[in-house]
Amino acid sequence: MCYILAQVGKCRNDRDYCEDCMTTEVSQIYNIHYNQCRKPWNCIGGGSHSGEHGKEAIPEDQVHLDHCLQLMPIWHNFRTDLETKLEQLTGDESIKRGQTGDYKKDVFYGHCKGYGQENYLPFTAEPDSFRRIGELYKT
Repeated sequence: MCYILAQVGKCRNDRDYCEDCMTTEVSQIYNIHYNQCRKPWNCIGGGSHSGEHGKEAIPEDQVHLDHCLQLMPIWHNFRTDLETKLEQLTGDESIKRGQTGDYKKDVFYGHCKGYGQENYLPFTAEPDSFRRIGELYKT
């Protein structure tokens, strides 16, 4: 678990050593908040050291770009899994339109056609298919 210093010399878990969130092994992460790494649907695959980042780049003075690019596919994998299962359930091939991007496919799984949020390909499906999403999660 990653902790921020709560007071000088102490971590929030009262230990003397605080784990560096920017280098935590992905397999050891149980919750991700894509704040500094930017939201997965922003299609941001590059960094900046300028200090004036806005939403246009991943601030490499605050996070490690390579670590962010390891975390992005986790979200896109969940989306792809939902798309795949919904297509199998409904036979709705229009779902594939949201996977036609070629920008950093190893990171964004086809959901981005270029750099920046304007290049995000939203989840697409016929209205009847969207209404059936709940069927995927019935136990």
